[in-house]
Order: sequence, then C-alpha cells, then structure tokens
Amino acid sequence: MPSTLKLVGLGALTASLAFTVAACAPAQPADAPSSSASSETTAEPVDGGTIVYGLDRDITSLDPASGAISSQTVQSVANSIFDALMQYDESGDLVPFLAESFDAADETSSAWLLTLRDGVTFSDGGVLDAAAVIAHVQRLGTEETSASRATVATIASMEAVSETEVLFSLVAPNASFPQYFTRDLGQIASTTATDEFGFPLGTGPYVTTEYSAGTGITMEKREDYWGEAAHADTIEFQILPDADSRYQSLVSGAVDAIWSEVPSQFTGAEADGLATATGHSATSFGLFNSYVAPFDDVEARRAVALAIDPAALLAVANDGTGAVATSVLQSTSGYDITDPQPAYDPEAAKAIVDEIGGFEFAYLTDGRGEAAARAAAMQQMLAEVGITMTIQSSDMATWGAALYSGEYQMLDFTTSLFGNIDTNLSMLVGTGGLANFMGYSNEDVDAALAELAAETDHDARGALLNSISALVWDDAPIVMYTENLAGVIYDPEVLQGVEDFTHRPQVSIQTRLMWHAEG
Repeated sequence: MPSTLKLVGLGALTASLAFTVAACAPAQPADAPSSSASSETTAEPVDGGTIVYGLDRDITSLDPASGAISSQTVQSVANSIFDALMQYDESGDLVPFLAESFDAADETSSAWLLTLRDGVTFSDGGVLDAAAVIAHVQRLGTEETSASRATVATIASMEAVSETEVLFSLVAPNASFPQYFTRDLGQIASTTATDEFGFPLGTGPYVTTEYSAGTGITMEKREDYWGEAAHADTIEFQILPDADSRYQSLVSGAVDAIWSEVPSQFTGAEADGLATATGHSATSFGLFNSYVAPFDDVEARRAVALAIDPAALLAVANDGTGAVATSVLQSTSGYDITDPQPAYDPEAAKAIVDEIGGFEFAYLTDGRGEAAARAAAMQQMLAEVGITMTIQSSDMATWGAALYSGEYQMLDFTTSLFGNIDTNLSMLVGTGGLANFMGYSNEDVDAALAELAAETDHDARGALLNSISALVWDDAPIVMYTENLAGVIYDPEVLQGVEDFTHRPQVSIQTRLMWHAEG
C-alpha cells in the first residue's frame, strides 16, 4: 500500500477512529435557550450530591492535544472541564456556545470571523480571549499526538482582530469550517496553566480533584463558572472496562449511569427498569485492500459487496438496534440519500464469481463481540456465492497495526467519522486522506470534494455528497454495514437531566445537566 497513508498522531487517531470519535455538545450558556432533557425528565432540577458514572475504558489524558478526548467515552469527562466554541443542538443543528458567532468573512468561505462571548474564564480566573484561542489552535497544530494537526494545516493564518475576535484565513475555501470546533480543536484549553495532574485548565463547569490511572477521576463543581452552574456538586467517573460487570453495577445501584456500546444492553434495559439515551454514533463497514489480491480486482470487491446483506448483519451483530447503513451519508445527516450503496444481490454476486472464478481471502476483526458475529454471518453469505472467507480475530493493537501498515486483505472497521460527513468525507475517501486507510484515489472524487468544500447551499451540498457516493460505489473500496447505537444507560428513578441524542450526529454526554431525582 502506498505511503500516502499519513501516520500523524497514530495513537490518537486510532483511538478516535475505532468507534469513539465524538463531536462535543457542550452545555447551554446562561443566556442561550436551554436544552430539553430526555423524555424521562419530569421534575425540576435538584442541586447537590454526587453522580457516579461508569466508563468503559481508562482515561490516559484530558489534554485536547493528546487526541485521547476524541473518543466518545472520554468526551463525557472532557465536557466537564472544557467548553467548546460550537455545539450541536438536539435537532442536530450547529450552534455557537463559547462562540457568540462564527461567520464567513468573505463570499468564498476562505475567511471566517470568530466572535467570543464576553465574561468567559478558565478555572484559574484567566480570561478566554482571542489570544487564548489562537494559542490553543497553534498548539493543536504542532503537538505530534494531536488528532487536529491536519485540520490546523488548512489554516493559513490567524489574527486577533480584537480581544474577542479571531479572523481565520484558510488555505482553500471551506464552507463547513466551524464544524471542526465542536470537539478538541474547539475545546479551548489554557496553554499557560495546568491542574495538579498536569492536565490543561478549561472553561468548563467542573475541575479535577482526584485522578488515578485505571481507576477513575473525580471532579468538583466550579462555583465561579461563567455559565449556568452544574447541578451535581461532584462527578465521580469510575473505570469499569468489563461490559457485563459495568451493567450489573448499574442494576445494583453501585453507579448511576454507564456508557455502553453493547446492543443487547440497550434491548434489555427496559426489562431491568432502566432508560437509555443513545444515538447513531458510529458506522460499521468493511475496508478492501485494493493493492493486494484478490481485491486488486474491482470485480472481486463488487462481488463481496453484493453478497453481504446489511439487514442480516444488523439483526445478528446489533441485536436489531441502530439502522442499516446505505450510504456514506448517515441517516441522521440531514441530507437525502439519492445514491445509496448497491443493494444486496447474491445472484449478481454469484454471476461475477462465475465470470472471474471463485476466490478466498482473510477478514481481520478487532476482537469485539459484534465484529465477530458480523464476520461469522458474512462468512456464510459469501460461501453461498462461491467466495471463501477466513476470519482473523485479533486484539485492538494488532488490528490497528494492520490498519496503518496495510497488511490485510479486508478489515472490519467502525468509526463515527460518518457523523460529520461534511468535514470528514475527504478524510475517508480523498487522496491521501488521514482516514483513507484503503489508499483509495480517484481524481473525479477529489475534484468533487474540492467543490463540496466551497459549496454553501445545503441542497447543492447534498447533491455533491451523493455524486461522490456514486463514484465510490463504482470503485467499491468499502462496503457499508450498519449504523450503531451508543450512549448512556441509567435508572430514571435515580438520575434525570440526560439529553436526547436521537438527531445529533454523535453522542456527547453532558454531566452538568444531570441531577439526582428526589425520592
């Protein structure tokens, strides 16, 4: 595979791509319309107490430049100490948060003017101003571990027009530029002050008071928070990596809420008297290595794609939760899907196999249960059309090494990059894209992506996205499977204030909005 597959921020990007990238959805400021709570919220918020929240993985860092907070799990923690410039509301619309506005400064979308809210401070009392924003963006553009280096490279210059205004001049037009500022790039961290654990200070509603790697993090509410104060006095994040024991901790009442990506837990929660707040947070799909046999032949790739029934995969691997992925456009994207992936057609697949001859290949998974179930179902589907697939199950580290080195034939992949397709499609299928692990290159696709970057009209953008999809389907570098649920499971009799993520492009938990129900 060619060396155009960038290795910038290897560890950070792997963490963020493997089912965990999350756009930040920060809490509403005091003068902004308040977010409606989940359907279980029936009472006025209650202040005080401690909320215990179970996480599925360790927190290695809370530094936006580390890339670690790009994961959806860690966003729950990061959102407690960092606010972001932009956020998605419950309708999935992009709206300002720390920003008062973020508008195009010219007709080509090559320059953008950011205006900050007045009165925002970091937890040490330092003022959030234009200089702090510029310093933060510059840092995320230079740190080797930063997952935002490629995005910062698209900025030609930054100028502090005033204490609260920053003018971004871009290398090329980008009509979706503010979308980059919903997560780590927009979660402004101090470049001059850290807490006692070495993490940069933020402008968020909590501060870290205890940290133990592998165990958890405790945070206390800021009394001087610039916006509407959090409800709970303390948030205790516990590291509970085993999915079953984490769920049982919730059932037993040892924790108030847990993060989950396990379909059976979502389907079984109601029977246990629990509620869920989930979204179509990630997409599972298959990557073909078109540089090695048999997938150096486009017909072999098409045969495999046509032989796979995504609806069956949804039932087997996702317990029927989520949705079938029909396009690079997620069903919650806000765009109409006019050029879906070619439908499941085993007869057409068999005709291709009869013409080019039967073949075999190895399919690499990352060891997750859902991936294993998906692979087993695919193995049977492919056998029925004359294709032999062997399953290689590995741990995440081995899987990631193969992903980056290109040492695979076909690979099982899950990412939430499809949630922000406006900004991320070029990463996935553009020549040299940061997440283009297939080494895919098509001049027509690149030209359409450049046109997409400059297009501001919603309908025109949708048409371009669909035309790019059609070109990709012809080349078949990938095959789409399912849109997967992820989110929070909690006891609504104990915890309230959990947001609705149904229409948001990613799931980003706001603990500041949660409170213990009176009872």
